[in-house]
Amino acid sequence: MLLLQQEQYAKQREEEERKRAAEERRREAQKLFDETDEDGNGTLDVEELQELAKKMGVNLSLEQAQEAFD
Repeated sequence: MLLLQQEQYAKQREEEERKRAAEERRREAQKLFDETDEDGNGTLDVEELQELAKKMGVNLSLEQAQEAFD
């Protein structure tokens, strides 16, 4: 019985950690988005998308960024 409780506790802790990590990633993504959304309108235009990709280490050409909007 004790082993079962320990396993349940470990699973619960793992789930809590997974949720915490996911929330941290969401906050980081939102911060990056907000920093990139230069006009503050809550959306990204082609140039802002290109800048966001650059901040994430992705080399996105203007043409590639435009394709995301087509």
